[in-house]
Amino acid sequence: MKKVLSSVITILIGMTILTACGEKVDQETSNKMTAKAEEIVTLINDGNYDKASESFSDKMLEQLNRADFEKAIAPVLEKSGPFETVDKSTVEKKDNFYVVVLVAKYEKEKRVFTISINEKEKIEGFFIK
Repeated sequence: MKKVLSSVITILIGMTILTACGEKVDQETSNKMTAKAEEIVTLINDGNYDKASESFSDKMLEQLNRADFEKAIAPVLEKSGPFETVDKSTVEKKDNFYVVVLVAKYEKEKRVFTISINEKEKIEGFFIK
Protein backbone atom coordinates (compact mmCIF):
# COMPACT_ATOMS: atom_id res chain seq x y z
CA MET A 1 0.00 0.00 0.00
CA LYS A 2 2.92 2.33 0.76
CA LYS A 3 4.24 1.74 -2.75
CA VAL A 4 0.85 2.64 -4.23
CA LEU A 5 0.62 5.78 -2.12
CA SER A 6 4.20 6.73 -3.00
CA SER A 7 3.47 6.29 -6.72
CA VAL A 8 0.30 8.34 -6.50
CA ILE A 9 2.11 11.12 -4.61
CA THR A 10 4.88 11.15 -7.23
CA ILE A 11 2.30 11.47 -9.99
CA LEU A 12 0.49 14.21 -8.07
CA ILE A 13 3.66 16.25 -7.68
CA GLY A 14 4.40 15.85 -11.38
CA MET A 15 0.89 16.93 -12.29
CA THR A 16 1.11 19.99 -10.05
CA ILE A 17 4.29 21.05 -11.82
CA LEU A 18 2.77 20.39 -15.24
CA THR A 19 -0.39 22.37 -14.52
CA ALA A 20 1.37 25.39 -13.02
CA CYS A 21 1.54 27.22 -16.31
CA GLY A 22 0.93 26.33 -19.90
CA GLU A 23 0.05 27.68 -23.30
CA LYS A 24 -3.34 27.58 -24.96
CA VAL A 25 -3.92 25.11 -27.78
CA ASP A 26 -6.01 25.36 -30.95
CA GLN A 27 -9.61 24.12 -30.92
CA GLU A 28 -8.92 20.99 -32.98
CA THR A 29 -6.14 19.86 -30.62
CA SER A 30 -8.25 20.77 -27.61
CA ASN A 31 -11.13 18.65 -28.88
CA LYS A 32 -8.81 15.72 -29.66
CA MET A 33 -7.11 15.75 -26.24
CA THR A 34 -10.39 16.27 -24.39
CA ALA A 35 -11.85 13.25 -26.20
CA LYS A 36 -8.82 11.15 -25.21
CA ALA A 37 -9.11 12.21 -21.56
CA GLU A 38 -12.86 11.59 -21.54
CA GLU A 39 -12.24 8.13 -23.01
CA ILE A 40 -9.95 7.30 -20.08
CA VAL A 41 -12.47 8.63 -17.55
CA THR A 42 -15.24 6.58 -19.19
CA LEU A 43 -13.10 3.44 -19.05
CA ILE A 44 -12.33 3.82 -15.35
CA ASN A 45 -15.95 4.72 -14.58
CA ASP A 46 -16.88 1.42 -16.24
CA GLY A 47 -14.23 -0.41 -14.17
CA ASN A 48 -12.14 -1.18 -17.25
CA TYR A 49 -8.72 -0.43 -15.75
CA ASP A 50 -6.94 -2.85 -18.11
CA LYS A 51 -8.12 -0.96 -21.19
CA ALA A 52 -7.40 2.42 -19.55
CA SER A 53 -3.85 1.40 -18.64
CA GLU A 54 -3.19 0.41 -22.27
CA SER A 55 -3.11 4.16 -22.94
CA PHE A 56 -0.34 4.74 -20.36
CA SER A 57 3.13 5.64 -21.58
CA ASP A 58 5.96 3.28 -20.67
CA LYS A 59 7.17 5.85 -18.14
CA MET A 60 3.74 6.00 -16.51
CA LEU A 61 3.54 2.19 -16.34
CA GLU A 62 6.92 2.11 -14.58
CA GLN A 63 5.46 4.33 -11.86
CA LEU A 64 1.95 2.88 -11.62
CA ASN A 65 0.86 -0.52 -12.89
CA ARG A 66 -2.74 -1.40 -13.66
CA ALA A 67 -3.43 -3.12 -10.33
CA ASP A 68 -2.07 -0.21 -8.29
CA PHE A 69 -3.97 2.23 -10.49
CA GLU A 70 -7.22 0.43 -9.72
CA LYS A 71 -6.42 0.25 -5.98
CA ALA A 72 -5.86 4.00 -5.90
CA ILE A 73 -8.80 5.11 -8.06
CA ALA A 74 -11.66 2.64 -7.45
CA PRO A 75 -12.37 3.67 -3.82
CA VAL A 76 -12.50 7.34 -4.80
CA LEU A 77 -14.99 6.68 -7.58
CA GLU A 78 -17.12 4.36 -5.43
CA LYS A 79 -17.42 7.13 -2.84
CA SER A 80 -18.53 9.56 -5.57
CA GLY A 81 -21.53 7.53 -6.72
CA PRO A 82 -22.59 6.93 -10.33
CA PHE A 83 -21.06 9.12 -13.04
CA GLU A 84 -23.40 11.70 -14.56
CA THR A 85 -21.54 14.07 -16.90
CA VAL A 86 -18.43 16.14 -17.61
CA ASP A 87 -19.31 19.72 -16.68
CA LYS A 88 -16.19 21.49 -17.90
CA SER A 89 -12.90 20.83 -19.67
CA THR A 90 -9.74 22.80 -20.38
CA VAL A 91 -6.58 21.94 -22.30
CA GLU A 92 -3.18 23.62 -22.11
CA LYS A 93 0.20 22.63 -23.50
CA LYS A 94 3.16 22.48 -21.15
CA ASP A 95 6.48 21.41 -22.65
CA ASN A 96 5.66 18.28 -24.69
CA PHE A 97 2.46 17.46 -22.82
CA TYR A 98 -1.17 18.39 -23.16
CA VAL A 99 -2.71 18.88 -19.73
CA VAL A 100 -6.44 18.18 -19.77
CA VAL A 101 -8.57 19.14 -16.78
CA LEU A 102 -12.05 17.63 -16.64
CA VAL A 103 -14.64 18.53 -14.02
CA ALA A 104 -16.90 15.50 -13.73
CA LYS A 105 -20.21 15.37 -11.94
CA TYR A 106 -21.10 12.23 -10.01
CA GLU A 107 -24.26 11.56 -8.04
CA LYS A 108 -22.68 12.39 -4.66
CA GLU A 109 -19.89 14.84 -5.55
CA LYS A 110 -17.78 16.40 -8.27
CA ARG A 111 -14.33 15.15 -9.19
CA VAL A 112 -11.57 16.99 -11.01
CA PHE A 113 -9.40 14.86 -13.29
CA THR A 114 -6.05 16.21 -14.45
CA ILE A 115 -4.61 14.05 -17.21
CA SER A 116 -1.30 14.68 -18.99
CA ILE A 117 -1.07 13.34 -22.52
CA ASN A 118 2.10 13.24 -24.62
CA GLU A 119 2.28 14.00 -28.34
CA LYS A 120 1.89 10.27 -29.11
CA GLU A 121 -1.43 10.41 -27.23
CA LYS A 122 -0.17 8.29 -24.34
CA ILE A 123 -1.05 9.13 -20.74
CA GLU A 124 1.93 10.55 -18.85
CA GLY A 125 0.12 11.59 -15.68
CA PHE A 126 -3.23 11.05 -14.00
CA PHE A 127 -4.66 12.82 -10.97
CA ILE A 128 -8.12 12.76 -9.46
CA LYS A 129 -9.28 15.15 -6.78
